[in-house]
Amino acid sequence: MIDLTPYWIDIAYIAGVHLIAVMSPGPDLVMILRNTLSYSKRNGIFAALGTSSGILVHATYTLFGLGVLIKETPVLFNGIRVVGACYLLYVGWRAIVTAKKNTDNYSFEKEESQVSAFYSWRMGFVTNVTNPMVLVLFLSIFSTVIKEETPLFIQGFFMAEVLMISLVWFLSVAFLFSVPVIRGGFKKLGHYLDQGAGVILILLAFRILYMAWQEAGVSI
Repeated sequence: MIDLTPYWIDIAYIAGVHLIAVMSPGPDLVMILRNTLSYSKRNGIFAALGTSSGILVHATYTLFGLGVLIKETPVLFNGIRVVGACYLLYVGWRAIVTAKKNTDNYSFEKEESQVSAFYSWRMGFVTNVTNPMVLVLFLSIFSTVIKEETPLFIQGFFMAEVLMISLVWFLSVAFLFSVPVIRGGFKKLGHYLDQGAGVILILLAFRILYMAWQEAGVSI
């Protein structure tokens, strides 16, 4: 049995940094909130599971050193950025259009039958897995704690820790905002929430595109 005692500081460091990161407003949080408030708790849960699945993908390739390869290949890294930004633009535009259609009679359950659990999972997954900031976060966290002599089991433990923190937080958001009292408070402002979420996603998309354009300009 491997002793975790020498790694307690690293474990605490990863937990602290990653918890702050996932709690900060961003595409993942907006996507889960939108699915929970605009559709249902079930959709919010599956969006959270999709986001956590994306975290698992990032953790897996980081464990095998592919994260460094992607980061050091500007064309590939910027390609991921552009794809992710385009998806955020699409989801943001759809949120605004949907909100305008539902302005007069907004209902959080209105579109539930039109949006499957898999669709919500896919929204969460694609949003996370194409978010270049998650890649940068993983590289910045693990480059400081994982060394050549770090046992594979410990590396896997670090990845599992990040996955569990993400899963617990995102599921907590989905459950919290599905509580009738909280949900009811947002009901009257439902279409404004969707419009706001759409605008935030579009702004985030343009920010990612601008960052990609800047780096592409520098490399030319």
